[in-house]
Amino acid sequence: MKNSIKLLFSAVIAVMLVTSCSKEDENDVPDYSEKNVSIVLSYGGDYEAFDEILGIQITGSDVSNTDVEGVNWDEEMRTDKLAAQFTRTGDINGSAMLRTSKPISSCTLMASFIPKDNQEDLDPVTVNIQYYIEDELVDSENYVFKNNTDSYQKVFLVQDHLDKL
Repeated sequence: MKNSIKLLFSAVIAVMLVTSCSKEDENDVPDYSEKNVSIVLSYGGDYEAFDEILGIQITGSDVSNTDVEGVNWDEEMRTDKLAAQFTRTGDINGSAMLRTSKPISSCTLMASFIPKDNQEDLDPVTVNIQYYIEDELVDSENYVFKNNTDSYQKVFLVQDHLDKL
């Protein structure tokens, strides 16, 4: 059952990542600003009692050799030079810092949590998510996962935050 739930959540995240990808022709790439992006995740609540499904998609004019560092990804998918997707399922540490190895124009972050060993009556997982461009904090939010069906998803566009640098 636990593996079925993980597979279902992984499939949902994969579909969400693929559908959020821009379908523009490679010759019609918009002229967006590209910068290095970092995302810091800080967890609270009963996070140790959960497995996390984490996914990120990055886009840019050419991300074919761009990596997202900070965790060991289970799967990496590169459909073309404009987008790359990374997913991971596993234990949650107290925090994680994801950082692009090269400038990007946008990223989509997604996270879901599955209780380990069918545990019940757990405190919800809380996550503080901070978005940085070129090491400058430009956005921050808190998210509370109140039940097993909650998922976090945010599309982060570099262009929308340049005025904060």
